Amino acid sequence: MKNTNNSNKRARFISFSALLFTLSLSSCFKQPTACFEPSSTNVKVGQTVQFTNCSENSNDFEWDFGDGAVSSSENPSHTYSSAGSYTVSLDANAKRGGDWDEAVSTITVTADSNDDDNNNNGNGGNGNGNDNPSDKFDAIYSVDETVMTAGGNAFKSYLVDVETFGANKVKVTEMVLNELVDVVAEVSGDSLYINTQLLTWQTDPDYQYEIEGIGVLEVDQLTINYTIKEYYLGVYTGFSGTGEWIGID
Repeated sequence: MKNTNNSNKRARFISFSALLFTLSLSSCFKQPTACFEPSSTNVKVGQTVQFTNCSENSNDFEWDFGDGAVSSSENPSHTYSSAGSYTVSLDANAKRGGDWDEAVSTITVTADSNDDDNNNNGNGGNGNGNDNPSDKFDAIYSVDETVMTAGGNAFKSYLVDVETFGANKVKVTEMVLNELVDVVAEVSGDSLYINTQLLTWQTDPDYQYEIEGIGVLEVDQLTINYTIKEYYLGVYTGFSGTGEWIGID
């Protein structure tokens, strides 16, 4: 005759052990907490906002700056080119994957008083309608470009059109190895700033590339240094690199 009392004890012990194991797993898998702090919530047009990430239990981040620009950097910065109120959101992913948390903040961007005066005068600030800081970059450049990655370097020479795209913007066509188009950059003096943008690869739309960088114009030479990250169907592939773009007008 079977000892039912011992069988019941064994069953209760197994159930209790399973419960302890489940509780142990739950304590290890902490939920993500999204958190960030902007350097300022009230800025002027063209002023850069630095975002400090204070999220916990997460290692994957998706930023939306509210003006169409996005980033997957941990602590990105962003410059707004137009006045308005922008809702910035950060989605933080748990380290084990699957769970997300979101944090939001509002950035208020106001026009610079000098810009207002120029707009009211209707002449760009110099009385002849030609004082656009972007115009100095407007040209066809003969470009030598090198992209450096862990897998090696790529080099290419080609022509690029940089054209005025607003009072303080330019549009650079075919920015990276003659493949990406319409990279927009902010202009300040003799410098241009490529804020984080996600661009689609021309020859294979499943691939997108996140790019950001800075450029300097010296006489007739425009030099741009940038970083780039690759995504396939929206997922970061682990491929990244840096590039040097030297254009002669």
